[in-house]
Amino acid sequence: PAALSVPRPANVHANSTAAVFVLAPGASRAMRQRVRFGLGSVDRIQVLSGLAPGEQLILSDTSAYAGDHAIELH
Repeated sequence: PAALSVPRPANVHANSTAAVFVLAPGASRAMRQRVRFGLGSVDRIQVLSGLAPGEQLILSDTSAYAGDHAIELH
């Protein structure tokens, strides 16, 4: 089976675990979630665990929200 990959989020490195914000389906809220990443290229990165196909994550720099478990999108 093909590996799951996503556009590379800001500040995420290959072969690492990172806390990223994942959009809740049908909501204007994103929840922090730990994701394990594998191989990466300049613009895409492999997802080893923590995300399911179809889930959407925020790609922009969210370091200003490092202490938050959820953020509201407007």
